[in-house]
Amino acid sequence: MINSIATPFTFSQSNLQNWLICRRRFLYADIQHLAYPAPVTQPLQRYEQAQQRGEIFHQLAHQYALGIAPQALQVPDDEGLQVWWQRFLQVQDANLLNLPLRRFPETLLLTPLGEHVLLAKADLIAVEPRSRFIIADWKSGQPVPSQQLATHIQTRVYRYVAVLAGSVYNDGELVHPEQVEMIYWFAQAPEKSVRLPYSVQQFNDDHQFFLNLVRTIQEEQAFPTVFEDEKERVCRFCVYRTRCWHEVKTGELTNDQDFPLDLELSWDGDDLSADAGGFTQALESEF
Repeated sequence: MINSIATPFTFSQSNLQNWLICRRRFLYADIQHLAYPAPVTQPLQRYEQAQQRGEIFHQLAHQYALGIAPQALQVPDDEGLQVWWQRFLQVQDANLLNLPLRRFPETLLLTPLGEHVLLAKADLIAVEPRSRFIIADWKSGQPVPSQQLATHIQTRVYRYVAVLAGSVYNDGELVHPEQVEMIYWFAQAPEKSVRLPYSVQQFNDDHQFFLNLVRTIQEEQAFPTVFEDEKERVCRFCVYRTRCWHEVKTGELTNDQDFPLDLELSWDGDDLSADAGGFTQALESEF
């Protein structure tokens, strides 16, 4: 079995999140691409329904951003989803998030990271050239405190890549860290959106963080599991738990608030492997 990353390797918030949670999970999911041997949660139906709602919501938001009139969009007969959609339309029509009018939905940004590639797939980028570069992310899960999102790997990846790869959306001008802001909007609590500005110091910290992180991943040989005293907390929502800990029970959900933060943040199409293939090949000649 393969036990090391390829060169170049396509990094994203999704696989880096796997690494930060558990190195063994990264090995199984992102290097060996093993099939899922266990369900994510119990009851499985609740998880699948929530994930499907999130995917449909993002599809609707994407079509709206492309200019399709709301009345032309087919919203499923799902009360919860329809409520989310009406909230989204109210925010967008009134521009309550104060987004610049030049907008690019479902945008893929990438930048070299050493010998590898770092990618981000944004729900929406809104740009006021040479002034503001906004990354908007629509979340269908419960709201998350700003202090958690500020240090989350998705926020760090997206803002960092925006500085290094955003010039194509900024009239060819470099994007300065102070121009970048990330907005998280929650369909279940639209009044609790989180705005996270960026700075030169944060960019410099992220730059060193990602270089060190990639170096550590390259040098890893064992890909250990989490410590035994962490397994109940970390592994109960992992699809590979039966490979490591047979006695760990599947995480149980009673309502939407039970979903862990990292599980919610993985619902929104963050697996970039399919989209990234052509971009990665195009960059190979540069390394």
